[in-house]
Order: sequence, then C-alpha cells, then structure tokens
Amino acid sequence: ALAPPSGFNYEGLDQETSPGPVPLFGNDVLVMAHGMPTNGKITTDQDVNNGDIYVSLLVPKSGVDDTVYTYRSTDGGNNWALFTRQFGTATVGGIKDHQVLIGRDATGTWFYSFVLYDGAGSMGGIWALRMRRDNTDLLWTQVVASGDTINRITVDRNIEDPNVIFLGYHTATSNIRICRSNDNTSSWTNFIYLSSVGRRPSVAAGGDGYGYIAYQYDDTTGIRVARFQNNLITPNWVFSSIDPDAEGDFTPSVAAARTSPGTSQVAWVLYRHHHSNGNADIRVSHTTNGGSSWSTGAAWPPIDNPHNTWDMKYPYVRVSYNSPLLRAVATVPEPPTDSIVYAFSRSTSPTTWEARGVHNDYRITGEYGARVDYSADCLGGYIVYRQFASANAWFDAYNFTGIEEQTGERSSNIVRLAPNPSSSAARLSFTLANAGSVHISIYDAAGKLVSTILDEHKPAGNYNLTLDNNKLAAGIYFVKLNLEADQITKTLTVVR
Repeated sequence: ALAPPSGFNYEGLDQETSPGPVPLFGNDVLVMAHGMPTNGKITTDQDVNNGDIYVSLLVPKSGVDDTVYTYRSTDGGNNWALFTRQFGTATVGGIKDHQVLIGRDATGTWFYSFVLYDGAGSMGGIWALRMRRDNTDLLWTQVVASGDTINRITVDRNIEDPNVIFLGYHTATSNIRICRSNDNTSSWTNFIYLSSVGRRPSVAAGGDGYGYIAYQYDDTTGIRVARFQNNLITPNWVFSSIDPDAEGDFTPSVAAARTSPGTSQVAWVLYRHHHSNGNADIRVSHTTNGGSSWSTGAAWPPIDNPHNTWDMKYPYVRVSYNSPLLRAVATVPEPPTDSIVYAFSRSTSPTTWEARGVHNDYRITGEYGARVDYSADCLGGYIVYRQFASANAWFDAYNFTGIEEQTGERSSNIVRLAPNPSSSAARLSFTLANAGSVHISIYDAAGKLVSTILDEHKPAGNYNLTLDNNKLAAGIYFVKLNLEADQITKTLTVVR
C-alpha cells in the first residue's frame, strides 16, 4: 500500500454540485457536465446497504491532465453531488481507463476507484483508490506498474465475500492477465497470465467462487470466455470459444448470476459482431452449467429487427449484487438518432428477454456506451449515458421515465389497474401463476413510500384489491408489485 504518489491529484467530497433538484418522473436527470465525449468512459455502481448510486466519468483533456469525476446520489438519482475526482499531470501523464466499484466489509461501505494512469514504471500503471462514504480511511494501492503497456482494465467483486475483488487487464502486446485482492484492495495476489492473444477483457464474479473473463481472441476467431473457480486461488480454468467465425467479434461484456452451486450457474456474454457486408449487430451467448459449455452466439433478440443503418455497438450486461435480473444495454441506430436499447433476462429463463425499451431523451454519444444497474433507491433499474456532442452525462431511472410500466414485460403474473386515471377508487387485479410471497406498495412521484397494501404469502390464483385514493392528493403514483421473482410497476394517476 502506498500514499498518493507525486503527481497524482485528488479532491474530496461535495466540492461542487450538479444543477438540481430535477423531478425524476418524466425527465432524465443531469448528473454532471464536464468536457466533451471524446474517447472517454462512463461507469457506475451502487451501495447495496443504502441504495446510494455512484457515477464515474473519464474526461480526456490534453493528454496529461485527464480527469475522472465521480458523482453520488443518495436519493435515487434526483440530486447529485461531486464525491471525488482524480486527474493526471505532466509528470504522470493522462488516464487511459477507469472503473468505479462499491464494496463493503463488517464495518461498512468501501468506495473503490480503479484508474489506469498512462505513465512508466512506478509513476504509472493501475492504481486503486479506496475510501469510506465520508472520505475517510483513504488508501492508494498500486496494482500493476508500467501503465504505458496496459490498455484496458475490468473489475468485479465477489458476492459471498465482498472483500474479494477481481481485476483483469490487457497489455499493448495483447496479453490477457487477471489478479485478485482478498483484503479490500490493500494487497494483490494470484497474478495469472491468461492468454498471449486477446483484447478488451470483461470480468464478472458469479456465486460459489466462480468467475468469468471474456475477451476478443483476435479479429478473426471470435470471443473466448475463461471460467475460473475457488475465487482464483486454484482456478481450474475452462476456456471456451463462443463464436469462432472469420467475420470479426468485438467488445464482449460478461455477467453471471450471483448464485450457488456453480455447476448450474447461468452467465451471459453480449458482444459486437461484424458481418462481411459491413454491418454490425449485437450477439449473445449463455451458459447454464457454470461455464463448462456455452451456446453458439446468436442475434440478441431485443434488436433483432430491421434498421436503416446497422452499426450496433457497446453492449453491456450487469447482474447487480442485490437483484436477480440480468440487465443489458447496447447502442443502436434507431432513426433519426442513435439510441440506447434496454432489456432484461433472468437465470430461470436465460434466453428470454423482456421489457425492451428505447431511451433517447438526449441523444447518446456514439463514442462509448451506456451503463445499466439496479438501486433500491429508485425502485428498480437505472441507466447512465453521455450525450452526443455535449458535456452532459444523464441518469434515467426507467421504472419512472424510460419504461414506466414495463409494458413490454412478458410475465406469467398478469396485472391490471383500472380505472386509471381514478378520482376515488381503483381496482388492482393480478394473477399469481405460482404460490409465493406478494408485496404491494404505493409510492409517490418522488419515490417516497405512501403505503403498503399487502405483504403476505399467497397461493396461486386470481386476486382483486380496491385501492382507496380518497386520501391521496392529485398526481402521479406508482404501484409496485413484488410477485414471487417478478417486479412489476404500474403508474396510477389520481385526479380531483
């Protein structure tokens, strides 16, 4: 562990704020406005203890003072404040890559910022900055030296033991490597040379000590996935090629169910596929046996439809620590501008993709992709992205804005709400396909709990509830239903 080396710069909590407050419902929320979107990167993670959301943005500047800005929201994305920023100098060089990650131990939350500084020897390389939510207990650790030979980093943490963090990277000579920390980034061990041919790795931790790292093998032989066990201590590697064609496959993103046992674990890889005619689409592969075998890559169903221009790119998949759903986004031409396409899947039906939504309140930049995650603070998933030809980075909690009612969801649990709008009472009807727990609550437009309607275990069957709206003020409300593994949200409009 090292103190911040000479030439590194760091600033702490709440030094500036984004313009706010902005009502979440009906609007994307501005997270920050810094620099222009040129070869940068946006990442995000959330605190499972309290729902806080962190968004981190790399802003390239002159090549020697590139800056990573990290903003935090403690109220479900309505308001944002600067949490920290890191930047290089003429001594150190610029920043080539970064990723934010939230972990925890027995005493609370850890914030991690992994930054790849473009420098030589001890002045560059991959550094981990660790701190508490209140900016205390700062610790800098150099993970890998010689940053001028490293091009990309990727990190994830273990679900059973959040102290364990995995970091993958690839070098300028296309070597793929991976290492681990089992003490919240204080030290790093198990440095493993994985492949002499590979680029753009993506790492994901599953449950039961399983983990996955996907990477481009080369331009002509597709995507490879390496599965490891035992939290990388005795890895028992299994290597698979999931699309070994000659047309070109790029930028894989991997995510895994955080479940045990590993032998039946589900994981997914999304990646960009080039066709011989010049088009590019998004493909998907999955495993149901913990990476022992993978399905052949196939077109990702949410965007398997005609487009005027096929230049699909920047796939990203994520299984959050406290949500069973796999969420995925990709950048897709949806005339007249590029858009973010979102959909989700689940380990019980890994080939089914639900709730397709197209997000384009502000046109996404075509230079790098969006990110998706889950936070209990915004009652579901959220998307962060960078606006085209703008300094703006935006947040969209899609239970409220992008996909208000999950209208594309193909659930076996059917829900109806009528009349809507309602002036006095509304009937909530739902069909429970299987016996299970039922939790129904009403939230206002700001995301605050108004009342809990039902919290019981119910047998399969049809149910009707009357919602008395006489005590509610006129406005927009959200009826959230947790039916077994399903999360369904209905919008209720109360009029007077």
